Parts: sequence; structure tokens; C-alpha cells
Amino acid sequence: MEWKKADPRLTTNRRDTLLAPNMLPGTFLRSADFRMLRARHFAIAAGLFTLLILLFVPQLQAQNAGKTYPRPKFHDKIVSGLDSLFSMRVDASIRIFSQVVDADPNDPTGYFFRANVYLWKYLFNKDERDFSTYMSESEKTIDIGEDYLDIHEDDSFTRALIGGTYGYRALANITAENFLTASWDVRSCYKYLGELIEEHPDEYEAYLGMGIFQFALGSLPSSARTVLNLVGLDGNREIGLRQLQTAANKATYVRNDARFTLALLYVYYKNDYDKGVGLLKDLLKEYPTNVPVLYSMGNVEGQLRKLEGAIWYFDQIIELDNKDFSYFTGYANMRRAEAQFRLNNFVETMRGMQRFLKIVPDKTMRCLAYFRLGIAYEMRGDRKNAEEAYRRASELRPVTPEDQYANRKAALYLKEPLDNVEKELIRGGNDVEAHKFDAGRQTLLPIVNNSAATTDQRAEAAYFVGEALRHTQDYNQALTYYKKVIELQPQGETWLIPWAYFRLSQVYWELGDKKSHRVYLDRSQVYDDYDYKDWLDFQIDRDLTRLQQ
Repeated sequence: MEWKKADPRLTTNRRDTLLAPNMLPGTFLRSADFRMLRARHFAIAAGLFTLLILLFVPQLQAQNAGKTYPRPKFHDKIVSGLDSLFSMRVDASIRIFSQVVDADPNDPTGYFFRANVYLWKYLFNKDERDFSTYMSESEKTIDIGEDYLDIHEDDSFTRALIGGTYGYRALANITAENFLTASWDVRSCYKYLGELIEEHPDEYEAYLGMGIFQFALGSLPSSARTVLNLVGLDGNREIGLRQLQTAANKATYVRNDARFTLALLYVYYKNDYDKGVGLLKDLLKEYPTNVPVLYSMGNVEGQLRKLEGAIWYFDQIIELDNKDFSYFTGYANMRRAEAQFRLNNFVETMRGMQRFLKIVPDKTMRCLAYFRLGIAYEMRGDRKNAEEAYRRASELRPVTPEDQYANRKAALYLKEPLDNVEKELIRGGNDVEAHKFDAGRQTLLPIVNNSAATTDQRAEAAYFVGEALRHTQDYNQALTYYKKVIELQPQGETWLIPWAYFRLSQVYWELGDKKSHRVYLDRSQVYDDYDYKDWLDFQIDRDLTRLQQ
């Protein structure tokens, strides 16, 4: 079956589109990162090392016809194998890389690329057989690589393969929650790649792993960086970005990995959607059936609140139904349902969440899925099934920040049916999320001024009115409603206060009042233990970095 390419009409005219924390679309990337943050400092570093390669994209050959390749005798086979993998033809990719192994069993090149096919499968299907195969194959890569270096001491490409293998082993072990083993793999990778770049600055294959390391370690809290410095690990985000750009421009086999990683960094760290989307669209022009890139584009569309576009990308994944990467099909159903929820289409919400819960056994996002399912049932008048969904959401152990929010709210909704104010709050908040600002304000303004509503309901309504006004650039009115949130002092939805302070800081930035911007940015940092604190901390840190530049 032939599949159409990504919609070329995507535009990125936007203001800041990150709205309320309970409405963030989320990605595998943030979910995995959250799990890692609970581990010891070494595991944190390892987790952040994988932050931008959890949606691992296979490599593509450089386009420079005159380039000298690291392994000329294998180059065409490597390119063919990677092309097959990037086109989702996994079995073909394994066969081609096995031919490279058979051509020279004493060269680590074929082992490295073949091993990474099994790693890719394991990351997205969590099949223990793929994990075992990858660990065995990667062990061969290291052993044969070290033997190869005994004979070819100056072979920098082999050193890059070994360093990269340690990095990917860390990723596999983190996914398997083998954090101690992963921490040693991280150190080995850092040592190999760091020394390699210092001695051979033109070994551009090493810049991908080292760039991710630099960025990830540089993004850690200062307390964690201090501990890591004691064992020789250090990082700098800006250096990491430059190294990734070098890999994207000059590497042979990791060029597209670097481009993909940069795309995610542009979106989530630099807030530069134009560059990020441009890179992702370029990848989809080459490989329109690549499921990880399609999924990323769906998430970016959701981030931009282009919900119909997000649904389009998720539909491509669901239609493809790639059995080698069934997790993507499951999560595409969930993200599609989340977009439908924002459009107040509760029937499609129920269908999508039910499919997700059936397809994906992983614990990640299950709290959120059951919570959304419960709301959808209740908005359709089915309190009995809503209660069962809320019960499941409240009893599951939350894995991600989204799950934590869902777990807390589900317990509240389980106690008593949603009243009319809460239902209108859900509908109005969804309208704002969907960028239907006039409809959202029309629904929410009566709640702000409703003395019969709870303080938390009034405060949340005021927050979303502020969001609608901020996004339509009515900044002075937006200030009024964010300050209303703080004035009301909600006791249950405590996330509203730090987020309102943060939004105030953003509005003052837009108004050119940098002094007030810094005042409210500082105020947003004094709170603790609220929903989506990690995500707000990330945005605050990003804005503080901007002030220092």
C-alpha cells in the first residue's frame, strides 16, 4: 500500500502556545524523562541523555557525492540497510546488516547497525526478547570493536561505534529500569566520545552522542551537576547544540539523527517552531511512512493547537498499523483521542482511549487515558461507567506528570458527579485549548463572576480567560484575569498560582516591561508540590537563559 506524504500546507504562525499545564499534549520524550527524574543522580543524567533519542531516527547517508566514507567497502550496504529501517522494513534491514557482518566478521560495523535495529524494536514494543538480542549484539559490537582497535589503533570510526554503543546500551538499560548498569554505560560513552572528539575533531559521527550529552547534562539542576562533576561528567547546553549542528551538517551516518534531535530541541527548548517543523517536514518528504516522525509531527501540531492537523498525522499512524511498532499505533490512538477531547467530541474521545488501553500494556499515560475516558462518559450522561474509569485512574500508580494530574483529579471526580459549572469549565477550557477563544471566553466569564461556583472553579475559569486574552494579544486585560487567579487563592488547584505568575511574566515581556517580567518570573519559582512543576521549571529556566543572553 502506498501512503501519501505529510500535508505540505502546515504553517507555524503562532504566539506561545503552551497553555494550562493540565492540557499539555506531552510526548514519549517527557514521559520517559519524568520516570528518570526519580532515580539517583547518575540515572538522572542517563535519562536526560536519552531525552532526545527516545524517538530514535535511523541514519541517512550524506548527500555530498565527493565525500570519503568511513567504511567505503560497506557504504552502499549500510545506506541500503538504513534506508530499509527508516522505511519501516525491519526484516529487510536486519538481512542487509547481516550481510555486512558476514562480509567481514572481524569488523564491528555490521554488528553495530544490526544491533540498533533490535534496540529500536525494543524501545517501542518493550519486548524482552528484543532487549536480550540487543544486549547480546551490542556486547559483540564492543568486543569485536576493541579487538579491531588492537590491530587498527588509529581507527576513529570504530571508536565512535564503541562510544555510541555504550550510549545506546544506556538507553536500553534505562528503558528496562536497570539504572545502575545504565550509569556505567553513560560514563563509558562519555569517556569514549569525549576523548575521540578531542583527538579527532573531524570524526563527525561522534558529535551526535556528545552533543546530546552536553545538552542533557547541562540541563540538570545545579545540585545534580555538582555530583556529576565529581566523577568527571559535565555539560553545557549551548555547546551541545553546536555539536548537534555539526553532526547534522557534516556527519555521514548520523546526519538525520542529529537533524531529528535538533528539530525537537528547536520546538521544546528554543521555542522555534519554524525550524523544528521545517526539519521534521524534510524528513517526511523522504520517508512519509516513518512512524516516529509522523508521531512527532502530530505532537507538534497538538502543541500548536492545530488539532485537526494533529489528528491527520495520528490517523496516518493508525492506518499504517505497523506491527513492528504497535506502541506507536496505541499512543497515536490516545493522542488522537486527546485532540478530540479538546474539540469537545466525547464520543471519539471514548473510542480512542479504549483502543489505547487495549493496545498498549505500558503503564505510561494509563491514568490520563482512564481519566479522560471517565470525563467523556460523564459528559455523555453515563455516570456509572464514568465512576469505573475514575476509580481505575485514581488507583493506578501515576508515571508521568499528566498521569499525576489525572490521578489526583479522578479521585475528586469519583466522590461526586460533575456539577453544571464543572462541565462548563471543561467545555470552556477545551475551547481555549482549541484556540476557539471567543467561544471559550463566552463560556468561562460567567463562571468567574459566579458566586455560587467554588473558589477553585472561579480561579480556573479566570486563568483560561487570561489565556484566551493573551493569545489574542489583549495583554492588559489578560493581566487582570491572571491577577484575579492570585487574588482568589485557590486551595485545591494549587498549580494555578505559580502558572498565573509565570503567565504574568510572559505578558510583561510582551509589553516590554522587563523589570516586571523578572519580578513575576521570580515569584513563579517559590512554589512547590503542584501539578506540572517540572514542566514549568523547564520554561522558567528557558526564560531565565533568555534574560542572560
